[in-house]
Amino acid sequence: MITVFLDQIGHYFKWHVEAQQLQDKAKSLELLYEIGAKLSSIRDEDKLLEAILNLIVTNLQVDRCSLMIIDKDRKYLRIKKAVGKYDIDVTKVKVPIGEGIAGHVAMGTRPLLIKDLSQEKHLISHVPKKHNFRTNSLLSVPLVSQGEVIGVINVNNRKDGMPFSDSDMELLSKIASEIAAILMRSFIALQLKKARELDSDIKKFMA
Repeated sequence: MITVFLDQIGHYFKWHVEAQQLQDKAKSLELLYEIGAKLSSIRDEDKLLEAILNLIVTNLQVDRCSLMIIDKDRKYLRIKKAVGKYDIDVTKVKVPIGEGIAGHVAMGTRPLLIKDLSQEKHLISHVPKKHNFRTNSLLSVPLVSQGEVIGVINVNNRKDGMPFSDSDMELLSKIASEIAAILMRSFIALQLKKARELDSDIKKFMA
């Protein structure tokens, strides 16, 4: 009798896990579809990135989401765009490459999932400590273009209080690829614009 009961419980949990996985996949596909729609309808980079970060915050149900970019000297990460509740001036946040959580992630090409930050004492935060700046669980994913890390995207604290999952990390990694492509397209467009302006100046000088 007990064996049958335990067997039924086992089948129930297996069904529950499979149902949750299907639900997670459906939510992921919906979010990626929404991001695809933004990519085709919004041309301004700043507005596009803000729209994507807002979608992440809404769909992953997180407190905060930030996009950090490596500076031209590849020494620091700075926040380019942030969505959510912050009690600090995010424009002043500067993280040395190789230090802190985002700085650690920026050194490689692999994401970092931390389920409980209190257990990661070796990862020193470079964000000023505030009494209401709660960070329990987080995900930090590198933005990789042509094999080189150009930035990091971070999400903090699921609103349901649960830690982030491998599914969350997989989804954010896919989104990070899209963001990296957006940033690279903008960089190439800027370089082409500068080249055209330089060519124009040379022609005027030679005339």
